[in-house]
Amino acid sequence: MILLYLNIAVALIALLLKVTLGLFSISAVFFVLPIIFSLYGLQLIKNHKRKESYFIMGVTTLLTIMALSSLR
Repeated sequence: MILLYLNIAVALIALLLKVTLGLFSISAVFFVLPIIFSLYGLQLIKNHKRKESYFIMGVTTLLTIMALSSLR
């Protein structure tokens, strides 16, 4: 659960940096996807569906890493 909150925070900070530095482009979609998946994963945890939430955590982490790598 903490990993999902961490992914949301990292994606929001990276999106803010990308927008403020004037680097806004189509790759900004990479920052929105981890946030959406994290919120979906939090709903799964609240509904006691642990197995699906672990999959969402992995996908969200990969999407966040992809978003951070596009900052270069």
